[in-house]
Amino acid sequence: MPNESLLAFVVPPFELALWLAAAALTVVAIAGFKGSTLVRVVAAVVLLAATIQFNNWSIFEPRSYYWSHRWAFAAVADGVRHGTIGASNAYYGEPLPRTLRDLSTNGRAAAIGRYGGRPVVFLPEYLGIPDDAAGYVFYEGVLPADFALDLYGSQASLNGAENLGDGWWYARPGD
Repeated sequence: MPNESLLAFVVPPFELALWLAAAALTVVAIAGFKGSTLVRVVAAVVLLAATIQFNNWSIFEPRSYYWSHRWAFAAVADGVRHGTIGASNAYYGEPLPRTLRDLSTNGRAAAIGRYGGRPVVFLPEYLGIPDDAAGYVFYEGVLPADFALDLYGSQASLNGAENLGDGWWYARPGD
């Protein structure tokens, strides 16, 4: 089993346990509240929204994570179009704006190539040991299906990547 997969079986269950504990404590606190049902419903909706927004399940189901965070991916794409994101030649890229850092496991966006004079930008979702990664790739336009993606030392192409639309792809090493 590849070692990057081991953390995928440890971290998400731990996060799930924390969120379940938080949900249980919220239910206990709300049950003791003598106020209206509306306040209880609002608290439950807020907890559900926080759970969806602040947990990252993309390595298991990248399409639904993309869909639920579409506003943030659109903001990254807008930054790429305007040259504020993906302009650095640094290997791991530059930090994303604070409100978008949750989209990347290291909080950065890296330009992993260029095509037609525009950057191909990568948001890693996990970093393997010693050298590989998987995550979201953005390009404003159409890339050839065999365009080589350098996922921090591991090669991939769009042939095996999952097309999410709007210029976004989810790529895994070896795809």
